[in-house]
Amino acid sequence: MDKLTDTQQTAFQIDLQRSYEAIKSATREFIEYLQAVPTTDYRCTLMAIKPNQKEFSLVEADDVWQHLKIYSQFELTAEQHPTNAVRVPGVIQIRTKHMPPLLALIARINELKQGMIDLKADYKCRHRLPEHTVRRHVMKALKSVHQLQLTRFISAIEGPVRYVGLTVHKKPNSKNVSKEQALNMVSELYDKAYPSGFNTDSWQSFIDQQRVKIETLDEEKYKITIARAGAYRAMCNIEHAGGRVEQPTASMPVLIFQDEFTDVGLPREHDNKQHRSDRKLDLSKPTIPLLQLYILPIAREQLLGDNAFPT
Repeated sequence: MDKLTDTQQTAFQIDLQRSYEAIKSATREFIEYLQAVPTTDYRCTLMAIKPNQKEFSLVEADDVWQHLKIYSQFELTAEQHPTNAVRVPGVIQIRTKHMPPLLALIARINELKQGMIDLKADYKCRHRLPEHTVRRHVMKALKSVHQLQLTRFISAIEGPVRYVGLTVHKKPNSKNVSKEQALNMVSELYDKAYPSGFNTDSWQSFIDQQRVKIETLDEEKYKITIARAGAYRAMCNIEHAGGRVEQPTASMPVLIFQDEFTDVGLPREHDNKQHRSDRKLDLSKPTIPLLQLYILPIAREQLLGDNAFPT
C-alpha cells in the first residue's frame, strides 16, 4: 500500500468537490427543464415510501414537484441516516417533443456520475488503498453528502410502451466470490473465538469441514455467492409496444417518452405470484454457516443447503 502525502489527499478532495459541483449543476438544469414542461405534456405517478418499508401512498398532484427534488437531493438532512437511501419510486411520462433536450441532460448527468465512480476507483487502484480508506477520504471531502444518491443514475425509456407497473420487493444483497476468496474467509475463522455450542476440537473440525466443501467444488458447475438480507427496492416493469421487456430500478422516477400516456400499475398489498423455488435464495440455510456463503449451480439458480451439498 502506498503512503499518501497531504498533497495527494488534498488533490483527491479537490477533484471530488469539482465532480460533485458539476453533478449538482447539471442536475439543477435538468430539474429546471422538468418544471417548465406544460402540465398537458406529462403525467406523474409517484409513491411516497418510508425507508425499508413496503407500504406506500400516492403523491398528490400539488406535491409532485416537491418530491421530484429527489433527483438533486444529495445533502443529508438532520434526521436522515446515511445508510437509509432516499427513494421516491415512480414514473414520469413525457411527450416525445421533450425527448431530445431531456435525454441530452440525462446523459450528461449520468456521465458525470460515472466520472465520480471512476475517480474513486482510480484513486483506490493507483494508491493501492483498501475500500474503507477511500471511503474515509471521500467522507472528508464531501461531508453530509449521500454517496449512494450521488452515484445513482437516472433511467429514461423511449416509448411507446403498452404496460408500465411499479413493484416493491425485498431482494438479498449478493455477490459471487472465487474459491480462493471463500477459502480465505473460512481460514480467518481459525483465529476467532469459537461460538456457543463449540469447543476447541469441534470448532477446528467444523472449519475443516467447510474448507473441504470449497476445495472439492467443481467451479465449472457451481458458483459461490455471499448474500445478506437487503432492503426493499422499487422496480419498474415495462413492456414495449413490440414486446420487449425492461425492468429498471425505480428508486428515483423513471422517465418514459411517449405521446399516448399509459395507466401505471401499482404494487399489490399482497404479492400472490408463484415464485420458482429454484430461484429463491433461502438466507436461513447457508451452505457455509456463519459466513453467509451459498453454493449455487451455475445452470440452475437452485440453492444447495448443507443436506444437498454436491458429492
